[in-house]
Amino acid sequence: MKIGRNDSCPCGSGKKYKKCCLNKSNIIPAIDLAYRRISKAYEELEPKLEKYMLKHFNSEIIEDALHEFFCWPDEEDEYFTDDAMDSLQDLYRPWILYNWDCKPDLDEAWAEEESEITIAEAYMKENIKKISNLEKKLVKGISRKPYCFWDVMGVKPGQSIDLKNIMTGKTVTVQEHMGSGYLNPKNIVFARAVVIDNIDMLIGMGRAIIPTGLKPALIELRKDIKEGRLLITDEDLLEWDMDLREAYLDIDHHLHNPPKMQNIDGELLEFHKLVFEIKDPDSAFEKLASLCTVESPETIRKTAESDKKGRISKVNFSWTKKGNKKIQHYDNTILGEVRIDHKKMIIQINSAQRAERICKEIKTRMGSDAKFKVDVIEDMDPIMNHPDEDSFDHKKFEGEHDALMKNPEIQQQLKQMLSKHWDNWVDMKIPALGNITPRTAVKTADGREAVEALLYDIETGKTPDPVLNELHRKGVQKVKKELGLD
Repeated sequence: MKIGRNDSCPCGSGKKYKKCCLNKSNIIPAIDLAYRRISKAYEELEPKLEKYMLKHFNSEIIEDALHEFFCWPDEEDEYFTDDAMDSLQDLYRPWILYNWDCKPDLDEAWAEEESEITIAEAYMKENIKKISNLEKKLVKGISRKPYCFWDVMGVKPGQSIDLKNIMTGKTVTVQEHMGSGYLNPKNIVFARAVVIDNIDMLIGMGRAIIPTGLKPALIELRKDIKEGRLLITDEDLLEWDMDLREAYLDIDHHLHNPPKMQNIDGELLEFHKLVFEIKDPDSAFEKLASLCTVESPETIRKTAESDKKGRISKVNFSWTKKGNKKIQHYDNTILGEVRIDHKKMIIQINSAQRAERICKEIKTRMGSDAKFKVDVIEDMDPIMNHPDEDSFDHKKFEGEHDALMKNPEIQQQLKQMLSKHWDNWVDMKIPALGNITPRTAVKTADGREAVEALLYDIETGKTPDPVLNELHRKGVQKVKKELGLD
């Protein structure tokens, strides 16, 4: 954007550029001044439009507009709660003012001449002599412009964001001072890009930063929109406006209301600490050692504490099983942790089903030699968010976990397991890809884009364990090479 010396200053002062901000341009670029001026005008226009809306429409009509934005939800829909409404107002407020067709509810004579009109356009029509030129540009530039999903291609913090429309392929660099401070390349956002007075900017952006792992679903939506079309246009996006909003609302709800956590067997996550009183720790170990399928009793015994007679007094080992029904390439599945400490035995597991199974197993193996004392069910909220001294001992658990992960035998087993997973991944049917294999998917441009998005999400996703992170990273690199995605 080039501004002549005799042009009006972009700061909105009304003076010529040479008499106002020209000498400041090395400090504040002209495009930044223009962005601030337009943003200020937009913020001042919004309450005028809302006042006009409240004057002409009763609460029932406005509620209907809200229901339309939320795609006519049932009253029990969770994303139509007060909390969701508060968090999504940056999306639905500009949609109602600039996108909602209010014509059927207007009784002015001039309304009969209009096929459709937004609240902002109606306000401008009634106040044509009062409204400023910049406000007119805002109304014309924003009204009936579609919301859509955008790939973040690049970011200049505090200045601008490079975006690519996932549906149309259009690229744009928008001036966005707040969003550019927390967005990163490869993020996906739901927003409306408009041009006001030659300045590209966002008017209305969803709160959810969408991970690339969800992009395959958006590519499927793009296929539906594009069917029978050479290119997708803004007019097409307006026709699919409700589908696009519904897709975003579902994603937002999913990200902010995650499903209940499950363990690897698909059982509801619920932490149990089972406490038993035992007669003889060495005898208990002998009867229970075979619960561990990844280490021999002899190997475990080497890690135990023993008394003067060489009999076990304290020992820890894992309760495991061979294989996994849900993940076929898993050689073993860890079901829980067993800790024998003199006359006490504590077993920690993460589901009610496993608690029931291990109690039956101990009764069968030990009979009267083990007396069940208590089942402590840990509260999930303190465990996940606010651990304290009275709840699960996370520091101790993490220390034991770290020590376990440093064990060369465990690392080798993980390496073999994940290597087998990534060897098979290219030929596995992936639900996110429409239940086709990555090898098949990459044969099309859409499928290739979807596979790349999934792999990027996996490669950049961080687990609490650096060993696992590195194994996944190497697996993804191996897959990329095999599929020609380098």
